[in-house]
Amino acid sequence: HLVVALVLIVAAVLGVWDQKVISYGDVLRNGTLTNMWVDPSLNTPAWSVSAEWLAYLCFPIIIKLMIPIQRRDFQLLIIFFLVTVYPMCIMSLQWQWEWHYGWVAVARVVNGFILGCMMFCVQKHFDILNDSLRASRWCLVFLLLFMVLLVLGLPIVFLYPLIPFIIVTLANARMGIGQIFGNKIVVFLGTISFGIYMVHYPVLEIVRYVFN
Repeated sequence: HLVVALVLIVAAVLGVWDQKVISYGDVLRNGTLTNMWVDPSLNTPAWSVSAEWLAYLCFPIIIKLMIPIQRRDFQLLIIFFLVTVYPMCIMSLQWQWEWHYGWVAVARVVNGFILGCMMFCVQKHFDILNDSLRASRWCLVFLLLFMVLLVLGLPIVFLYPLIPFIIVTLANARMGIGQIFGNKIVVFLGTISFGIYMVHYPVLEIVRYVFN
């Protein structure tokens, strides 16, 4: 994050980037990971680093709320979908809203972070996850359903409820589809994916400016 921010500052100084003026506030916000709070003025994808930092600060409170969840509280999971996934779907339809800073960005990260914590807490209460082969089969079912609905044109935001179940079943699958995603090459690609995400924006911006 800091390296990419420095590259963009140098690019602005050298005049190879559209944003010629960078304020001290921009530098301060990016250096303190508070760039999501106002506007990720340098590297737009860096909003997610700032958002995750905020989620980690909230983690002790979140996990304290998640601990009491038991199998009998499955209705709580349904309520959670209603109060988080549904609003996220509605927000995605408001294209005039910016998704990478401000309260909308906070909603994005808190939504996903709490959902991840919840799935971790409830996974031990589902028998299918005690059997690696069954977990692998269910993961394949969820994954195929996700792909079919996507091909049929259903907006991806409406597929959010499937994503945590794909992840939690895959995490417990040691054979079948789990072996595919556990391949060293696939794991390596996953490891570097966030780095690529962080770097792609400045590369595109600088190359676009130079060619124009």
